Amino acid sequence: MKRSRTTDESHPKRASSSTQTSTKKAKKDVPVAPNVAARPSAVAAFPRGGGTGLTPLEYRQSVLEGRKESMNDDLFQETPKSKRTKPAPKARTKAKKATETPAPTDRQRVELLNYKRLLPGTKMLCCVLAVHPLAIVVSMCDQLLGHVPVTSVSRQLTERLQAALDDESDKEDLDDADEEAPPELHEIFSVGQWVRASVESVGAPGTQRQAGLGREGGEYERESQRVQLTLEPHVVNEGISASDLSEGYVLSATVTSREDHGYALELGVDDDLHGFLPFQYTPPPLRVGQVVLVLVRAVDGRVLRVSLAEPGAPNVPSVPPSQSAMLPGVPVKALITTRVPQGLNVKLFGMLDGTIDNFHVPPHLDEAALAPGKKILARVLWNMPGDLDQLQESAADTVGARRLGLSAAAHVCELRTPLVGDQALTDAYPIGERVQVRVTTVLSGWGLMCEVIGADVAAFVHISHVADEHIDALAPTQGKYRVGSEHAARVTGHAMTDRLLLLSLQPSVLEKQYMRVSEVPVGEVVRVTIRKVTPQAIFVRLSSNVDGVVFPLHFSDVHLAHPEKKFKPNLSMNARILHTDPMRNRIVLTLKRSLVQAELPLITSIADAQPGALTLAVVVKHLPASLLVELGGTLRAIVPLAEVSESTLSAAHLAELFPPGKVCKVRLIKVEPEERRVLASIKQASPAYLEKLNVDAVELGEKVQARVVTVRDDVAITLLEPAGTRALLALACVARQRGAEVSEVRASLAEGELLSNFYVVKKNAAKGLVVLSDQPPKGDSKRVVAGSQFEGRIVERHAPQLACTVALDGTHDRARLHVTECADDLTEAVLPAVHDVVRGVVLDVRRGGREVDISLRPSRLGQGTPTDAPVDTASQLETGQQVRGIVKSITDHGVYVSLGRRVDARVMIKELFDEYVKDFRRHFHVGQCVTGTVLQVDGSGKVEMSLKKSRLAPSKPSATQWGDYRVGDKVRGHVRATAEYGVFVQIDGTNISGLCHKSELSDNAKSDAVRAYAVGDRVKAVILKLDAEKKRISFGLKPSYFNEEDYEDEDEEEDDEEDGEDDGDLNDDEDEEEIEQGLIDGEAEDDDEGEEDEEDDDDNEDVDVEDDDDEDVDVEDDDDEDLDDDDDDEDVDNEDVDEDDDDEDDNGDLTNDDHVDEEDDLDEEDDADVNEAPFHSLQQGFRWDAPMDEDDDGESSDEEPVTKASAKKDAEDDFADDIATKKLDSATDFERVLLGSPNSSFLWIQFMTFYLQTGDVEKARQVARRAFKVIHFREEQEKLNVWIALLNLENMYGSPETLDAVFKEAIQLNDAFEVHMRLLSILENSQKLEEAADLFKRTAKKFGFRPSVWIDWYQFLLRHERAEEAHELVSRSLQSLDKREHIRALTAYALAEFKIGDVEHARTMFETLVSRYPKRLDLWWQYMDQEVRLGNINGVRSLMERVFVARKHSTKQIKALLQKWLVIEKRIGDEDGVQAVLDRARAFVASVQNRTQEAESD
Repeated sequence: MKRSRTTDESHPKRASSSTQTSTKKAKKDVPVAPNVAARPSAVAAFPRGGGTGLTPLEYRQSVLEGRKESMNDDLFQETPKSKRTKPAPKARTKAKKATETPAPTDRQRVELLNYKRLLPGTKMLCCVLAVHPLAIVVSMCDQLLGHVPVTSVSRQLTERLQAALDDESDKEDLDDADEEAPPELHEIFSVGQWVRASVESVGAPGTQRQAGLGREGGEYERESQRVQLTLEPHVVNEGISASDLSEGYVLSATVTSREDHGYALELGVDDDLHGFLPFQYTPPPLRVGQVVLVLVRAVDGRVLRVSLAEPGAPNVPSVPPSQSAMLPGVPVKALITTRVPQGLNVKLFGMLDGTIDNFHVPPHLDEAALAPGKKILARVLWNMPGDLDQLQESAADTVGARRLGLSAAAHVCELRTPLVGDQALTDAYPIGERVQVRVTTVLSGWGLMCEVIGADVAAFVHISHVADEHIDALAPTQGKYRVGSEHAARVTGHAMTDRLLLLSLQPSVLEKQYMRVSEVPVGEVVRVTIRKVTPQAIFVRLSSNVDGVVFPLHFSDVHLAHPEKKFKPNLSMNARILHTDPMRNRIVLTLKRSLVQAELPLITSIADAQPGALTLAVVVKHLPASLLVELGGTLRAIVPLAEVSESTLSAAHLAELFPPGKVCKVRLIKVEPEERRVLASIKQASPAYLEKLNVDAVELGEKVQARVVTVRDDVAITLLEPAGTRALLALACVARQRGAEVSEVRASLAEGELLSNFYVVKKNAAKGLVVLSDQPPKGDSKRVVAGSQFEGRIVERHAPQLACTVALDGTHDRARLHVTECADDLTEAVLPAVHDVVRGVVLDVRRGGREVDISLRPSRLGQGTPTDAPVDTASQLETGQQVRGIVKSITDHGVYVSLGRRVDARVMIKELFDEYVKDFRRHFHVGQCVTGTVLQVDGSGKVEMSLKKSRLAPSKPSATQWGDYRVGDKVRGHVRATAEYGVFVQIDGTNISGLCHKSELSDNAKSDAVRAYAVGDRVKAVILKLDAEKKRISFGLKPSYFNEEDYEDEDEEEDDEEDGEDDGDLNDDEDEEEIEQGLIDGEAEDDDEGEEDEEDDDDNEDVDVEDDDDEDVDVEDDDDEDLDDDDDDEDVDNEDVDEDDDDEDDNGDLTNDDHVDEEDDLDEEDDADVNEAPFHSLQQGFRWDAPMDEDDDGESSDEEPVTKASAKKDAEDDFADDIATKKLDSATDFERVLLGSPNSSFLWIQFMTFYLQTGDVEKARQVARRAFKVIHFREEQEKLNVWIALLNLENMYGSPETLDAVFKEAIQLNDAFEVHMRLLSILENSQKLEEAADLFKRTAKKFGFRPSVWIDWYQFLLRHERAEEAHELVSRSLQSLDKREHIRALTAYALAEFKIGDVEHARTMFETLVSRYPKRLDLWWQYMDQEVRLGNINGVRSLMERVFVARKHSTKQIKALLQKWLVIEKRIGDEDGVQAVLDRARAFVASVQNRTQEAESD
């Protein structure tokens, strides 16, 4: 295709011609620029945002500067004039001719664009840098910025916005496209998106709008305001004709409508072309008015079929476009003509000239690849308008003016978002990020090109940002900023199109504490300088570029009528940051001294608000029944009037005590994150109330008296006398002391009754509770290891779970004994009775001794060989193997058989009998020994089994069986199937079946006898036809075929069957309970341990609640669940129960049962008695192990005040008791019950269990999803219970992907920390240790500020013999935790080492602590307690001696030390030790008396 030469090529000798001639030729040859209206003239009297803003003189100076820069290319070459010797005349003539020879025409000057050279009408390929509500900020080449107003995106979008503003009431009359609201800019544009834009106007320096420093997302506003662009296709596609469009051409288009098979597009091409974008090329949905870059696929008449220009290798257009159609974004194959220091000169399609600057030359290409004559793939980056040539014609040099700029950078050619690794450039290096850079190139008068050390990204430092002082030029080989020098820098911006970081090396920038408002830490105390004081606000400055505001409520602790008298400008003072608002560039502070000097942390977000937390609040205003207080930031709380004071206050008195602006101490009592609702209490933050939570008033093992406050189920809530500390006492302990039943104690125990002779066995400082028992805590204990033999006593028997609990003598541990481990012959296997003494061997110890399995098999004790080999894992089984097992449960869908202590097999109904049995249940009972054949063992440990006798002695049907029957034989069988023409009958005990035609069913030919038969009916039939060869048989069922003897035989057999119906008492719900417990197995116990560990460490306790007897276990569990229910009851009197007992323990556990302290609780399936319904308190993570069969006999509710909340709770308890005794055996039953109690997670989980026992996991998932929608949004705990059950379900039956998906969804809708800790327990209980370790890493990264995370992780590693990793974890945790938490964490680590780790290492850690903090008496107590637990009396004596000299003690402290020492000596010491302590005590008393007498005499 023939093209006309450019103006410069047509006149190679233009410089030698006269100025007038050149001007005339230029006016004649240069065409008039199209669409002049879109680009204002270069010089205008009043630019109004358009034009260049340059006067003719300034423009002339810029042209001269350009000519001078072009001459600098030969600045260092030796010219003939520089030689001193005069050349010969001929030589001078040649030199003169050479001087007059024009420069080569294939060379262009490679320049960088700037705001001076940028003219209206320039078309650019831009990358979106930021999206604001009313404009988008784009990055242009050479570090230029511009903005596109919302009204310059497209005509369609502007019309839709105008229509929405003009008349919103007429939306019903609009078409479908207009019924939809206009899209927001962030919906149709994204950061990193490429667009084609045209410059509308360029403002002069200083005319842009100023923007506040530090504003999030607004860092680019100031500079981008200087250039305004448009994206409208009819402007950016100007110059394109139909002949220019071919496959591979890129152009901009606007979506005009959505059609049946794609989108109609407006292209803005003059030849009336329209675009169509099929759905197959549009992965994301597009909106009307949206502007996109499209790629031409085919030209069909006036319709252009296109696809989205997606990231990838470009395809060069098959037909070269014209010069006017060479627009930004068009891919080309460029021929390199010249390599110059500033970049490349290239030629396009053999006709057009272009340049590529060094910013867009691929760095990986060597000199050979960039040599002249080589081709390079590039995209057009910008296109200068024709006006520039016309304006500069008179001043143009021989090189010629630049017209096209290209880019060969990979991210531009492929239209990819500039990335660093897998992150966008703006995300990888946000503004304010500190980096270390190395200088690679020095641009003397412009700046420094650098590389970020350790990253594949380049950076640029403008010369004005190199230093605080002015620099005229930079030297590349010498000086501070030479090539190769390294510097600290800070990110100040991004050039997305050039893939550059914009940096600053200025010390003033590096020294700035904050560059963004989001970097300012909330709650920090800072030094501020007052700038301005008004009655409405005080404006202060934090640093050189960050300002803040103080509102009147926070001027002072007292009301100031004239704040300007106290606060003067330039006054420097301390303030505390309350809130930051990055989008509004606002920092809110307080000058109240009580808040500035407060040690309590501020709670500034709903995520930080936890029940039980103490903080300071500011009274905002008085509401009708409450106070509104401000916690911090924008978080506010409600204080009910009942929680303001112990006494009732009048409105006037309340306003006097708590005026607006008063700072008061509050305690959070309830937090609703979804509604951002917080309830607080001023009363519970008072010292008098907190005194009740003081557990240091009593010591572990101390004998105390307790006065009954109330009774909750099987737990008595008491107050110790005279200390006043709250205590929990299990009714089982009282019953054991009195020799009575628990029900009798519950009925007789009265409120206010004084109970004596009980011991403190557990303390929980975090919740202010102690646990009592009738027996003192035990001392030393043996260590339980696998293979060791112990004697023990049966303390609990769980017949439905085929297991019992054994208390091992001489230890704190309890073991689980399964029925399959009771004897080597399973036919003789029977669980021992309660109180029986047994001897067995420990099989397995897990979770640091908390779970122990024991066996009574003689073969395991080394006596004889087993008849039935033990089955420890499913991997021991093989398909076809014959085994014996114990029936565990009977369901509607089959039987579950226990083959070993942890291996169960499922027997489906079809595999129970060879013949049809209508009611299979009466043939089995729990505990029955059965023999079967293993059918299948999958990788997850699930076993399928068959009890068919034919599988035990297999025999296939043969021809002899057919030959055994004759026509006329009467046989027994059952109906296999029914049809319109008869029924199919199968002979019992065989696989022979045939048809009984409907005519052979009844003697009455007209009756419809087929309806009388159903599948499974037992029948007696006569063989009418028999064909043994073809295996066909026909039966007759007419009564006339049989005589009386046949019916008598049938009646006798039916009587025999009925006699066997009462063989055993079957529990149809056992399988349901087993699966339900499987859903939550182990999770509840570990669920409470995460925060219990850290609490236990703080409580200075070392003795377990469970050391005494089996009932003590119930004390913990029941107490926890009972008080958890009470926590939700705001109307319960504070003397009865603390509403905030679960302040720092989301699981609701009242005791601090560490992983190492807590005894070996059995699985939930082992915790229920034979006739007990499962306990349904879900606050403790589904611990259903408390008896409920006696709660109606001795209920003391008659003595308690009846409130709405308590009545509601009683109704719920009665409902749950009723449900527990009913049998729900169908989905309809569950649906009916859920209608009455839709918020009960207990019922929803039972419903899930019902489907799981049928093997329908998907239905169980659907039930859980329904529960999330049905349960009221305020029932957070109920929803959380279902979430935990769903997590257990996915862990057991799902895949890692489904578990991860549910987990991610759960943390979004619940307390993320609690969900993390629950899943950690689930994974550890299911022995998925690697997954648990990975989750610990993620949890620590997200919640590293919580000590409980690190403590749980440390104990997890110790429990699983990873001591080295645990020790390495210590330093990591101290780096993440606040310094105030270091002692707490280190103490917890040391305690964990004492209990489940290396004792010597624990001693080393405690020695370090007490040497560093010798005045911390609590550390000494805990150290001594551990030595007491180990029976190391010498170590205790040494510690006691050191305590007395470590610090100066008061008389009261010395008395407490001597008392504790005496108790220890009596417990584990000897008589000499006791006597030595007594002598020391007498000497101390005598010295005190002497000092007193001396003081009195003086």
